[in-house]
Amino acid sequence: MPFRTAYGGMREAVEDWEVDGFERYEAHFEAVDEKDRHVAAAAFKLSKEEWPGRPVALVTKNVKDFPQHAFKGTQVTRYSMSAYLDLLYEEDPETALTVVEVSRKKLKAPKLSQPEYVAVLVKNGCVGLAAELARLWRVPCPVLTAQGTLTYGDGKAKKKDN
Repeated sequence: MPFRTAYGGMREAVEDWEVDGFERYEAHFEAVDEKDRHVAAAAFKLSKEEWPGRPVALVTKNVKDFPQHAFKGTQVTRYSMSAYLDLLYEEDPETALTVVEVSRKKLKAPKLSQPEYVAVLVKNGCVGLAAELARLWRVPCPVLTAQGTLTYGDGKAKKKDN
């Protein structure tokens, strides 16, 4: 997906998602990988200026470049995608399931069945949510092997696409 398409989609989906004026905080985050400091600085700005006293979740697939100690003394907590989705489900399962189903049905290329959606979650490390959806939807939940294949209880394997 081209960057402009993703950027436009984010603007359309969530009003006011962009954070301006974070640059002055980038120097506070030497512990964060240089290419990611702008993200840490934006989360910090939200914590200090936009939502003081409220928690800020920094959700990333790249947790190793955002050590939690870099956010000491702030309301910023760094989460992996999987941990954050599991937390959302734990806190409000009904809303989380509604969002998941609406999101799955909005997919156009390709459309994904419930079993395919569960497999995508597993491939992306969202094992807890995938297992719960598989249970609720009564579909098989695969396991991702170290070799990148999805295996099912029937012993059949499917090669990982990404």
